[in-house]
Amino acid sequence: MLAGRNSWPLIGDPLLRFATPQLKSVHGIWEVKRGTRTMPARGDFTMYDLKMVLPNLAFLSIVRDGARTRFKAKLIGSGLDKFMGGAMTGRFLDEAVPKRFADKWIAVWTPSLESRVPTRTVGRVEFADQRFYVSETFHAPLADDGETPDVLMLVSYFHFINDEGERGKALADRLMAEVGDRAALGGMRTCAPTS
Repeated sequence: MLAGRNSWPLIGDPLLRFATPQLKSVHGIWEVKRGTRTMPARGDFTMYDLKMVLPNLAFLSIVRDGARTRFKAKLIGSGLDKFMGGAMTGRFLDEAVPKRFADKWIAVWTPSLESRVPTRTVGRVEFADQRFYVSETFHAPLADDGETPDVLMLVSYFHFINDEGERGKALADRLMAEVGDRAALGGMRTCAPTS
C-alpha cells in the first residue's frame, strides 16, 4: 500500500467515530440527503445545509482521463485553501500541489469512492509551517445517478496541538492519541473495531 510505504502519519476509521462535532453533523446531513440511494448527489446540498462547515468544505469533481482519475476543485473553503497553500478552486489537484501530496490525498480518498460510503481520517499536518496541527476529515462520495461517484465531498478540520483552551486541547489530544506513534512508524493504518 502506498500509504504504508511512505509512512504517512494518519489513520483511517471506517466506523466514523468523529471527535469534531461539525463532522458528526455533516455526516448526518449526508445520510439524510442520501435517502434510499447509495449516495446523494451534489445538487442535493445547498450552501444553507452546509453553512456551519463552509470554510472547511470542498467539492472535487472526479474526472476520468483514460486509465487515470483526476480531481478538479469545484469549491474549496477558505480554511482549506489556507492549508493547501493557496487558491485551489478551478484547478486540478495534480497541477496545484506537489506530487507527493496529490498521491497521498488520492490514496486516502480512494477507499471512500470504491466503497461508495463516507470515511474518516485523522492525521498530523505535514506542511512545514503547520506541523503543530492535527486534522480530522470526512470524505464522502456524491453521485448524480445515486450510484457512480462523480464528486468527492470533503470536510476537514485542523486542530492546534498546543491549544490552550480546555476543550480545544482535549480534542487535539484525543486525535493525536488516535494517530500516535503507530501511524508515524507504520504508515497509514485502519482502526480496528472496538467493543
